[in-house]
Amino acid sequence: MTVHPFRMRSSDNDDEIVYLCGTCADNVNVLLALLNGHDGDVPWPVKRCFGNLVRNVADQAYTNQ
Repeated sequence: MTVHPFRMRSSDNDDEIVYLCGTCADNVNVLLALLNGHDGDVPWPVKRCFGNLVRNVADQAYTNQ
């Protein structure tokens, strides 16, 4: 399996790298784009289409950008 580094800033402003498979990395980027486009308020029926890991990584990336 090929993994992709996803760089994000943690709450203490340190860079953190999360390694994701290609599908998860793509899904995080899609959800992050939705969060940015809707000021962080993506409706639950949309967010539930993404798995727990993807939602958590995207939420943390959005919160700490």
